[in-house]
Parts: sequence; C-alpha cells; structure tokens
Amino acid sequence: MSLSMIFAFSPDSRLLAATAGNNSVKVYDVITGRELQTLSGGQGSFMASFGATFIAFSADGKKLVTVSNAIRCGTWRAGAS
Repeated sequence: MSLSMIFAFSPDSRLLAATAGNNSVKVYDVITGRELQTLSGGQGSFMASFGATFIAFSADGKKLVTVSNAIRCGTWRAGAS
C-alpha cells in the first residue's frame, strides 16, 4: 500500500481532488481552498477499505474517476455534495 499523496486538477484548474489520510478522496475549490466534497463510506465503501490509487477528472470536469488498490473503480459527480 502506498502512502503517497495522489491528486488531480480538473481541466479548468478550479478543482483539486486529493487522497486523504483516512482512505477518502477530498475535492477542493482551488481559489477559496474550501472543501467541497469527501468521497468515502456510503459514496465509495471500497475506498474506506482499500484507498484510492488513481484519481482523474473527465474532460469536461464534471466527473471524477477513482481506482482503488483492489482495482475497483468509482465515478463521482465532481464537487457535488
């Protein structure tokens, strides 16, 4: 298991998605620094167990893809609560 920070910027550079120490992914507004979303538990129960090893935004920046150590994949609405 990697303890490295994994992150991705949205195509317009307004959002930053990054792994968190609690095996979740957090999405931030780059301008304000405000946390917009946390993906874990009910939204992505696999991340609670395995952590995310890959994060990427879709070309339009509206979706976020995460892949876990268990090779499970999730797709999320980026920045949505």
